[in-house]
Amino acid sequence: MNPLLRVGDVLTLQHRDWAVGDGTLRLKVTHVPRYANFLTSTWVTLHGLELAPDGRPMRERCVLVRVQAVRDNPPARLEPGVREL
Repeated sequence: MNPLLRVGDVLTLQHRDWAVGDGTLRLKVTHVPRYANFLTSTWVTLHGLELAPDGRPMRERCVLVRVQAVRDNPPARLEPGVREL
């Protein structure tokens, strides 16, 4: 398991932080590749569910994400014992 990013984390990515990005992307991570190296890589491929501004799920996405964006803006996580609605 990668300690920086886990399945279920929600990332808010600005246009400069994801390849071929246009605007802000909210992504709920559904898969972090085992090869993802957040220590030495500049970019990493993530799979996730794009979220609407109100949090509604929209569509599955495969996104090339700038690693520094994940380091600079830690993902939103639910507190232990709190269930997602």
